[in-house]
Amino acid sequence: MQPAEQSLETHQAPFRVPLVVGVSGHVDIGNPEFVKEKLQLFWDTIRGSVGKDAPIILLTSIAKGADHLAAISCPENVRYCVVLPFAEAEYRKDFTEPPQALEDFENDLRGAYRVIACEAEPGDYAAASDYVREHCDILLTMWDGWESLEKTKPEDSTSERKSLQRKPARGGTYYQIRAAFGLDDLTQHREKKHLVVNIAVARSDKGLAYHRMNNEKPICDFSKGSGLSLLSWNEGRQEMEFFSDFSERTTDFLQREVMRSGKALPANEMISEIVTMQTSGREPKVR
Repeated sequence: MQPAEQSLETHQAPFRVPLVVGVSGHVDIGNPEFVKEKLQLFWDTIRGSVGKDAPIILLTSIAKGADHLAAISCPENVRYCVVLPFAEAEYRKDFTEPPQALEDFENDLRGAYRVIACEAEPGDYAAASDYVREHCDILLTMWDGWESLEKTKPEDSTSERKSLQRKPARGGTYYQIRAAFGLDDLTQHREKKHLVVNIAVARSDKGLAYHRMNNEKPICDFSKGSGLSLLSWNEGRQEMEFFSDFSERTTDFLQREVMRSGKALPANEMISEIVTMQTSGREPKVR
């Protein structure tokens, strides 16, 4: 039986449920220094909003590019959990190039406070991507603003080709953003509400020519913003919108709305309120 003093101290300590941030983004990031700068701004804003003592956890698959940059950007008071898409021995094969990749992978793995491995076949990244999105409160994306669509194969039948037409590539960042807003046939995700924050990235491999070759369309032109934006889905116009950037009013709104009883509850309704607040100039509604 515990001493009375210890029991009393335990009950008096506040219980804080972590704010969980999940990351999804491109592997071929051509502007890493810009991204690192925006990541620091993101963490500073979130930490300033939820308070210095609130626990924050990042979910990342530590893939090359966005996942790796998110992991190494974590401040000292933010822990990260690694979500492997399949067995570690197989996943290691993804990090043979460039030469630094395997060392980065091993360092990221060592720095994790916990490692989770999804039971998927090698080469199947969708389960890990879904896990990250489904278990986070804030979905942090590093996206270039373009569609990423399923690719057809020469052996696909006409009906298969038709079914894949303009369908977001499963597990990709564009897919995850749409899933976070419950779009397409992803109705099973609608019960999970997210705050979606994007860092605009330039692609080192799959740029404008690649998108055009695959008949992919631009969704958001981030060149008009600051690089760090809140994403929202406009139900009336049926289009994605972005709002730059983390203004002082948005930060103030997050401070009042995000944490309740130690738990973060970001929601699509909260995004709509932020958007309305930023575009109308009025004060946010506090419930």
